Amino acid sequence: MNLLRGKFWSCSLPVLLFFGVVLSCTPRIAVPEPEVREEMDSDVEEWHGGNSEIRIATLEGAFTLGVPESSLGNLTADALRFRAAHELHRFVHLGFIPGEGLNGELEEGILTTSDMYRLVPDEQSLVILELGGNQILRLADEIARRGGAPVSGLRMGIRNGYAAGVLVNSEVVDSNRTYLLATTTAALEIGSSFRWLRDAEARVDVPICLRELLADHFRNTSSVQPLLDGRIRQL
Repeated sequence: MNLLRGKFWSCSLPVLLFFGVVLSCTPRIAVPEPEVREEMDSDVEEWHGGNSEIRIATLEGAFTLGVPESSLGNLTADALRFRAAHELHRFVHLGFIPGEGLNGELEEGILTTSDMYRLVPDEQSLVILELGGNQILRLADEIARRGGAPVSGLRMGIRNGYAAGVLVNSEVVDSNRTYLLATTTAALEIGSSFRWLRDAEARVDVPICLRELLADHFRNTSSVQPLLDGRIRQL
């Protein structure tokens, strides 16, 4: 069953509907080299009328990145999944992003626009994939080999470098069904150990970059607190 085919939605950027799958028309922008980061920060300041410190939210604790799970990883994966569900107008089972898709951590206190550009300096954007149950199990094993990664909707243990007790929304993974996974274009790039995800049964590219997606999530969350809930555990 193809969960994505024929699905589309309104958005502020142009998209192309091709054989029932929405394709982004937004050009990719390369990750800036270190020597141009200062110029990039200057551009951010100019973009916001000379003020790069536009307040987005107040963080009630520091958001850190690590394995097997982390507060920043959990929030990012949750935000990806929730936004994907909003765009599709249907339930999305999983969210996932490789840890290297985020650059640094967030300190407690006022979160600003410049913080978001430092956290996500590139233009990776939201991608929704339709995967079979066996592909979900493969993803879980790849995450286990890394010692963990930012996930949402997935609960699992890691035993001797392999995934154990894998659950999707509290249910055992069914190899005969398909699941929707929200991730980013960075996970699918050449050189990523997750590039095999490009073999998904269906794919939708949503023209919103991760930086803006996270900023919207922070703005719309009444209490922005770090969360660890045991979604990935070392056994």
